[in-house]
Amino acid sequence: MGISLLGLLSLAACGGTASGRKVSAPASGSAGAPAGAPTGTSTGAPADKPVGAPASAQASAPAAAAAPILHAGDFVLTQGPETAGFILDTSPDKQANPQIAESKIASCLGVPLADIQDHATEMTDGPYFSSTDGLTTVASQAEIAPAADVTRDAAILTRAQAPTCFGQLFFQSFQEGVATTGAHATLNSTRSLTPPTGATGAIRMSVTVTANGKRVPVTIDIIIIMSGRVESSLLVIQVNGLPDPTREQNLTRQVAGKVARQSGLTAA
Repeated sequence: MGISLLGLLSLAACGGTASGRKVSAPASGSAGAPAGAPTGTSTGAPADKPVGAPASAQASAPAAAAAPILHAGDFVLTQGPETAGFILDTSPDKQANPQIAESKIASCLGVPLADIQDHATEMTDGPYFSSTDGLTTVASQAEIAPAADVTRDAAILTRAQAPTCFGQLFFQSFQEGVATTGAHATLNSTRSLTPPTGATGAIRMSVTVTANGKRVPVTIDIIIIMSGRVESSLLVIQVNGLPDPTREQNLTRQVAGKVARQSGLTAA
């Protein structure tokens, strides 16, 4: 099951980049290009016209439909109108993040391990945003995976036990991160959330963080956007209240728009 979903909560809990994950960024020269747009220029003969082939063979050979080369860094949340009121921040620290074993997910969902194993070819964490009042945090993550995996993972999200399984397992990572600050976190509830338009699914966790004798309510929303060969996730953490649904819709719209454009890309 998409490791991007696993790493996202630990990203917010501990910061930094999960050990063992390949982190990518948009290739140089892509600044200002549409998300996922091909970067650089190819050299040499086109794939369907091999060097040295007779002209007649080149003309008659059917053009091969090469799949576009996608970069995970083109499908995360970036600065824009949707992040107005936020400041570009960094993760709290750079320690390695804990990873949730796929075997635990399979056991909770009641499916064979082979049914949730991840085959992502590239993963990346997006920029880290904080509201100016310090009460809202937003992070994102994306991965490129085989289309079959993306379709499978979208179906897994519809399972009745998925919100409970993912919520409880994600919370373990969050709890470990909170503990490093000397505080304690308690999971009150986890449930499916009606996803913003453009999202595949969403999960909401209600948490209480106790620090210095004070109990603080925290809401954690995970919004998942899956399509084609891309799995993107948004993490919204709100202290003292619920995340603003209009803000979540705007954030989702940016990422969903990037994911939707992947089908229009040409092979690099």
